[in-house]
Amino acid sequence: MDLIELLDDRDYLSGEEIRGAHLEPVRTVRGVTFEACTFVGCVFDEGIFRSCEFIDCRFDSCSLSMTKLISTEFNDCVFTDCKAMSVNWTQIRPNQVGAAPLTFEGCKLSYGSFNGVNLRGWSFKRCELVDADFSEAKAQGVNLIECDLKQARFINADLRGVDLRSSYNYFFDVRDNRVAGLQVTLDGGANLLRAFGIAVD
Repeated sequence: MDLIELLDDRDYLSGEEIRGAHLEPVRTVRGVTFEACTFVGCVFDEGIFRSCEFIDCRFDSCSLSMTKLISTEFNDCVFTDCKAMSVNWTQIRPNQVGAAPLTFEGCKLSYGSFNGVNLRGWSFKRCELVDADFSEAKAQGVNLIECDLKQARFINADLRGVDLRSSYNYFFDVRDNRVAGLQVTLDGGANLLRAFGIAVD
């Protein structure tokens, strides 16, 4: 079912389970609040959510690649087994009471932009973050568990206290980031030494 038809001009949905809904590319959902809703198997690729709010929502096996989240706010939402590639997360609206924790589990988030985003309290578990951009992100204490960070960019990012011991394929210049308390494995640390021209056998 088309998501816009399902909304039927409503601007507030609470406790609904939305299965298999789709949003056609460039069509816009505007000014809608979704509270405690569950989205299952929905396809919103290249759709637009403008000035919307998602509160305590779940997204299960949904596809949101290249979806635009313009001035849209998330509060305590969980994405599980979703595909959300090439999403510009810099467009979301910050929670007015502080960080709005998002949890991603088993998601494909490659090529996404988190540039300058406040990621404190966010959690990424078993996610693909290939070629994602974390430049200038406020990532202090973010959870990155068993994530693939191949070619992910970290420049001027706050990585203090981040635990990368279970993640892999990361490489960045520690001199370009805030890294006090950063935790890495021996292999990961050896990889980071490449920025200094040091090879560890």
